[in-house]
Amino acid sequence: MIIRYSLINAIVLFNLAMVAVALLRHKTGYLARYTTSALLALLILSTVRVFIPISIPYVTFIIRSYEVIPRIESFLRFDLLPWDGRLEVQSVILIIWGIGIVIMGLKTANNMRRLHFMQRSYQVIDSTRENKFAQSLGMKHATITVSPNVSVPYITGVFKAKIFLPPLGLPDEKLEMVLRHEYQHFKSGDAIIKLLYLILSIMFWLNPSIHFFLRDLDCLLEIRCDAVMSKRMTRDEKKVYLETLLEIYLSTCSDFSPAAASALFRGDNKKLIIQRFKLLTSERTSFRRQAISVMVVVFLFLASFLFIIQPYNQLPQEYMNGVFILSPDNAVIVLSLDGIYRLYIDGIFFYELPEITAPFAGIPIIYEEG
Repeated sequence: MIIRYSLINAIVLFNLAMVAVALLRHKTGYLARYTTSALLALLILSTVRVFIPISIPYVTFIIRSYEVIPRIESFLRFDLLPWDGRLEVQSVILIIWGIGIVIMGLKTANNMRRLHFMQRSYQVIDSTRENKFAQSLGMKHATITVSPNVSVPYITGVFKAKIFLPPLGLPDEKLEMVLRHEYQHFKSGDAIIKLLYLILSIMFWLNPSIHFFLRDLDCLLEIRCDAVMSKRMTRDEKKVYLETLLEIYLSTCSDFSPAAASALFRGDNKKLIIQRFKLLTSERTSFRRQAISVMVVVFLFLASFLFIIQPYNQLPQEYMNGVFILSPDNAVIVLSLDGIYRLYIDGIFFYELPEITAPFAGIPIIYEEG
């Protein structure tokens, strides 16, 4: 059953997962032992959990909050206009949140539009060599653009890869490394991942942690791309790859960071390039270790459906010391538009019901009108 508190719990868990991913992304030792597999699994499953806000009858355990959540709810339901109508704090927050989503959405769309027009205004250099070379490498869904207006190699596109390169004049073996790196972002669906979390950052713009997290997501995807690239490399090929990364990093230090693109470097992040070099030169971790770490994340995902934290709602004071009759004649359950069951006795709201079980099974249910 879908209930509000399950969604709230899922959002809280999603934020905790973001914090965990951001912290562990900086731990080079952890990434060397377990790679990025567990972190990406944690990220994806915590996001999926937000879109599955359900509880399982007779399985989900309800944890009662006696102080914190009831106080928060009391604040959110505080009437700002008790003398003239009703305007609760939560209504004001929802209005501000909605306006913010519209503003952030328009801002993001404008940034994408500017990137598109910027690409169209590039001074293009003949890139026949680069495009033929890409085709020879099996990059059938890629077009290469070389321009002096490009400060650092990057790629855009979800269904077709568009790779933009500065005129680096690299030899074939190093050009191959750059093209394969950028095309790997396309093959791994990194543009889709970034777009998804960009949308989430718009939806949850009130949460500052998700905006910081987007930068860590870029770093995580670069580390994963390096790992996939180097997985089948010989020692000599890995040496060329490292030399190529270092050469481009020293010659194209840039803070270029378009929202929907994957750039080879972020010029202002020296710690990341050092971390990438350490990981590329470290020993490969075992598949068993990666599998166990992913299985732990899957277990945590499934365990998240086993509990929900809900507020403990006391009965009205006039009923605290007495006995009252619960029957279809004096009680009613209202199913609100947000899918929450609310129990009323003698016209007085008692509490929200996580599910309809005994002794409430015989109480009539009415539906709130929109």
